[in-house]
Amino acid sequence: LAFLRQGCISMEVPRHFLVIEEGTSEFKAVSPEDARIWVREFGDSNQGDLSFWSEVLKNDLVRNRGYTLIEEGKAKDGGGNGGLEMVFEVTVGGAAQRYLVDLFVLEGWCSNTIVVVEFVAPKAVFEKDLDGVRKAVATLDP
Repeated sequence: LAFLRQGCISMEVPRHFLVIEEGTSEFKAVSPEDARIWVREFGDSNQGDLSFWSEVLKNDLVRNRGYTLIEEGKAKDGGGNGGLEMVFEVTVGGAAQRYLVDLFVLEGWCSNTIVVVEFVAPKAVFEKDLDGVRKAVATLDP
């Protein structure tokens, strides 16, 4: 079984989340309250660094999509790789939604790997689950 999981993204999500996909470039989990965790990996042959990609992401979400940046800080994955965490808020259908994005750039010789962890939920659910999701990110094995 361990051989079959080799190369898959894994993360220890909070107990009330159900993992619905665990692949080589994507990982998804959902809670009964419809909170969602999504991890994705992208190759970057142009080798942009963390500073570059965090500015691209922030500008896209704030300027182009109408999100409000609530807080910004540091993140670490299960391998000790440092990254950036951003928390945003947006109103959808009259209800506030919170959106956490953790961004990691794993440098390589010919190509970097960008790892993005996303957590989205209605504001009250988000606040309840935020600490557990942050602990989950600390177990991430891309």
